This record gives sequence, structure tokens and C-alpha cells, in this order.
Amino acid sequence: MRTPYVLQEAEVQTLLHGIINHGPKETYDKMKEKAITAMSNDEYVDEMFLDMYETILKRARELHQNEKDSDEGELQLVLYQLSSMLRTIAHDVYRMYIKKGKNKNSPKFLRLISFNKDILARIWQE
Repeated sequence: MRTPYVLQEAEVQTLLHGIINHGPKETYDKMKEKAITAMSNDEYVDEMFLDMYETILKRARELHQNEKDSDEGELQLVLYQLSSMLRTIAHDVYRMYIKKGKNKNSPKFLRLISFNKDILARIWQE
């Protein structure tokens, strides 16, 4: 049984810094490249990205509840954007694992993607 990945504050700041200074496209490309590289050493990269996604999403929602000024509103939007990027990478990595013939049996991941039939259909078609 794997232990959930705990996203450190320094990692969150690095990701936010990347989006703000380099743009979301470049940040996404770098994260995806690192995820693909990590796949050869770890069989849980997809789940790690889902853990990161959940952490960032929770943080954005908490910020929404406590929103007091426009700076927090902007930060919330960047956090939602980051969480979306992390989830997309998790789906892509999961699909790559399946293509490589790895037996992925993660109820957590399947539960998350089962809500979107288009993504599920895309995974099994390719």
C-alpha cells in the first residue's frame, strides 16, 4: 500500500512561481516532462499527481471561503488553474501506464475519472 504524497509548501510556491513567471503552458510542459521521466522509476506517478491535485484544489476552496481582497481572488484562480494542470497530467500518465501494459488498479483514480465519460472513452480508445 502506498502512502499519499504530501505536497510541501515550498513545492506549492515553486509551482505558483512557475505559472506566474513562465506562464501556464511552459509550466505544464515542464511538469509533464518530469512526470514522464519519473514513470520509469515509480509506478505511482499518476496517483502522486492526483494527491497534488487534491491538495491544491482544497487550498483553493479554502481560500474562496476566506476571500477578502482581489489578490486572494487572483491567487485562487491560479490555484484552480494549477489543480487543473495537475489532474490533466495525472490522466495522461495513467493512460501512458496502461499503454505500457502496467496493471493499474487504483480505485481512487478510477473513481475520479469515472465521472467524465469522455476522458474514460479517450483512455480506452488510444
